[in-house]
Amino acid sequence: MGLPRRVDYAGKACARPGGEGTLCLGADGGAEDITRARTRREEIARRMAEMLGAGTVLALPSAPGIALLRNSPPKVLDDLRARALPILCIAGLARLPQVSLPLAELDGCPLGLSLIAARGNDTLLLELAGRLMG
Repeated sequence: MGLPRRVDYAGKACARPGGEGTLCLGADGGAEDITRARTRREEIARRMAEMLGAGTVLALPSAPGIALLRNSPPKVLDDLRARALPILCIAGLARLPQVSLPLAELDGCPLGLSLIAARGNDTLLLELAGRLMG
């Protein structure tokens, strides 16, 4: 039995990754692709564990900028997606706790600061978030 065709989050077929403004799932990958992705995920988790010792928190932007206009052209959406995914996937890939705090504004739009802590440091992360949000 083969893997299903590439689909978006709603189950609609996509012509290409990010097709028509949606993020497609890579369901058409083979066993080698899956093994390569799992190996890469473990590398990322290991490197993040090395960087984030006990009591260490990584601070980074929650997104590469303010929200786009609802009617932004697909090219603009694709550009934002390409800049956002590397920021957005860190904690999920490394299996780490993360919070995003709306600490600033630009042109009336919120700008978030993300905090990522080492595995098992959820309480530390929540206490820091509480202090920052005051």
